[in-house]
Amino acid sequence: MTSRLADKASLAIMDTALQVQSTLNAAGISLNPPIDFKVSADGLAVGNHPMAPQIQALMTDHPDLFKQYRDALLMTAHATALQRAEQSHTEYYTAYDHGHIHQADQMIKRLRNATPIEVGQRFGNNDIELLLTTQVPRGWPSTAQEFSA
Repeated sequence: MTSRLADKASLAIMDTALQVQSTLNAAGISLNPPIDFKVSADGLAVGNHPMAPQIQALMTDHPDLFKQYRDALLMTAHATALQRAEQSHTEYYTAYDHGHIHQADQMIKRLRNATPIEVGQRFGNNDIELLLTTQVPRGWPSTAQEFSA
């Protein structure tokens, strides 16, 4: 299941991740060990890395790039949440339509109690990996992906 938002998020992530990787390389920041970024509504955080202060300084020096990157990561989280909600809606309707009211009620409870999606990205020497963190109920799709830089 895919949506225009998921497609747009995927393109935005690929584009901005490559720009971030290029900026890191130009600044001489090592990708070994890998660099993890995590996004939240509050901003973009750098994971535990020996060059974390230099990475933070780079983020300060390139605010537009890192805002665009944060927005692309947030769009990915939103697209993933919407895809899961869409699948739940379809499953709910099917269960309800077939008279499985208890099963439909359980789906609503599962959706209501779903863990929020956290998204981040890991930059390594040879690849860029999208990291989605959530407790994904069985059968729900994930948009996690890896792509080579």
